[in-house]
Amino acid sequence: MRVLFVGGTGLISTACTRLALERGIEVVHLNRSSGVHPIEGVATLVADVHDEAAAERALAGQRFDAVVDRIAYGAEDIERDIRLFHDRTDQFIFISSASAYMKPLGQWLIREDTPLANPYWDYSRGKIAAEERCMRALRDEGFPMTIVRPAHTYGNWSMPLAVSSWKKPYSSNARWRAGKALIVPGDGQTLWTLTHNSDFAVGLVGLLGRRQAIGHAFHIVSDEALTWDEIHRQTAAAAGADCRIVHIPTDFIAACRPEMSGRLIGDASVCAVFDNSKIRRFVPESRPVMPYAEGIKQTIAWYDADPAPGSGHRDGRMDGPPDRRLRSRSGEREGSLRPLTNPGIRRLLSTPDAREKQQRIPCSGATLLDGRHWPGPAVPKPTRRSGQQAADRSEQPAVPRHARFGATHPCEALSIGLRHKRCHPLPREGLAQEVIHSAPFVWSAGDPHAALLPWALFDSNHDSPHNVTCQ
Repeated sequence: MRVLFVGGTGLISTACTRLALERGIEVVHLNRSSGVHPIEGVATLVADVHDEAAAERALAGQRFDAVVDRIAYGAEDIERDIRLFHDRTDQFIFISSASAYMKPLGQWLIREDTPLANPYWDYSRGKIAAEERCMRALRDEGFPMTIVRPAHTYGNWSMPLAVSSWKKPYSSNARWRAGKALIVPGDGQTLWTLTHNSDFAVGLVGLLGRRQAIGHAFHIVSDEALTWDEIHRQTAAAAGADCRIVHIPTDFIAACRPEMSGRLIGDASVCAVFDNSKIRRFVPESRPVMPYAEGIKQTIAWYDADPAPGSGHRDGRMDGPPDRRLRSRSGEREGSLRPLTNPGIRRLLSTPDAREKQQRIPCSGATLLDGRHWPGPAVPKPTRRSGQQAADRSEQPAVPRHARFGATHPCEALSIGLRHKRCHPLPREGLAQEVIHSAPFVWSAGDPHAALLPWALFDSNHDSPHNVTCQ
């Protein structure tokens, strides 16, 4: 059997390539350089598949039993693949994504016939469009396609945490070993499926050349579903570090970091538990055997074997900027955060729904960082006033607008799915932390537009919460 991998050097493709070679399959890669992660025994056709003319020249006279494309991300990529491979292969396998399944889910168990609809993530919508073009090509042109949907797949150079650097995931490990905290979206109890690339390879290689699979879609994932909290605990244990995590509502993270909203709201915040019976009917040997606790040990050992992992695999965006934000501000001790302009939070605070909810949230004090209890300002909750009461209102001491409504802060009134409706405003000179969804927040009285972000969103010092003002 002769198989072509378009790309061939990524996390999934390398594992599939190695297993295919072990099974005596002739493997060819089509990529831009023959020197990227070379694997002994693999022939390479050098061309950029996005340059269709160059790819056509490289593929001249070539024929394959199967072609696997991992780097097609939309319908236009499939159009190109149809032109390139329609007469060159007996089977075309498009690597889609399990993130394409409907969000939010209609039922907890995901099967291959679960509808595809993800309004939150452009990446997923592109994969859905590509799948639809594959199905049309099968029906209208007889294009011999198979669809494979991996979920969150990891391997030697991937630490699969919810909020981490995609290109340099070692950054998360480095933070833990430095005694710093990592962020877990939501309450950390979302069930998530992580699949080692060696287990994924068994299913994919088993589909190669299998004509019964043409026209079908499969997900190839692990049977093990863990909560995000447990994933972080096992990862920290493998790294030999304390598991220091901070829970922050997913919608809040998305408002502060819009570039993360698709991946979090459209994927990582939704339970992902899969029915794997279909792939096992077609590939009986596809039974994942690598538990996450063991697989992540291999990943961290791979990083630790690098002579300089701290420099070669560390993403400054996950460490440097947060540390710089913690530097002193106008004489304050290190650990304070500079004022931050965040239009996303400001827009949320200005919604009518948020203003309405401000008036309905009770207040019951807060715990200061030194352990003392601060009961909150002695401001009575608003009541309907008689004419005389309204006349006397001007004689009352002035208090912040949000304090007049049960001493709440507008930040808590965001419609971000919090379950506990308590907020503790403090005097401007005070700091406190209150656990909402197990997430430390810092509250302050004063400006009604002060957006008090979860401190760990930008923090690198677990002991230093701080105020952030949106202007």
